[in-house]
Amino acid sequence: MSVDGTDFKINTPSPASTKWFSFKIRHAGLRYEVGLNIQTGDIVWTNGPFPAGEWTDIRIFLSDLACKLKQGEKVEADLGYRGWEDKVEDPTICIPNTEEMVEMKAMVRARHEMVNARLKTFCALRNSWRHDRSHHGLAFRCIVMMVQLTFESGNALPKVSYMTPKTLTEVPEEEDTAKDDEPS
Repeated sequence: MSVDGTDFKINTPSPASTKWFSFKIRHAGLRYEVGLNIQTGDIVWTNGPFPAGEWTDIRIFLSDLACKLKQGEKVEADLGYRGWEDKVEDPTICIPNTEEMVEMKAMVRARHEMVNARLKTFCALRNSWRHDRSHHGLAFRCIVMMVQLTFESGNALPKVSYMTPKTLTEVPEEEDTAKDDEPS
């Protein structure tokens, strides 16, 4: 899964507070975490809303999704998630360090940014939210479903061929069992 945080503008709450200020959008905002299936590009996870100035991407990740990962399972993410090598593939470290691995990781992150951009094509998320903040999460989840439906109806994201260091060195089970069945 690839994971990224994305921020959406809201009207500045009164009284003004730094807890709402997003440095990503340079405005008061709400932050959500979005997770994509790396192989298909489908949206498989969302979490939020959170006050953008108070909740960093890594804090949101550690508060929920990180706890749901199985031992040894990791997500692909950008530099905002560094420092948690047991849960996050570091985007700056590629093993093996080949041009293909660097390009693959970059494609995963770029495709994730495409999803964030598609979410913001809807006025409710592109413009400053001027309604009750408690309704923003519902609007966000509805838009996520509509974007996902566009993927399923033919407007899919580019495919990414993704391999982890573990899958590069692992022997498939079929080959393992075939060796056991050979006469000695």
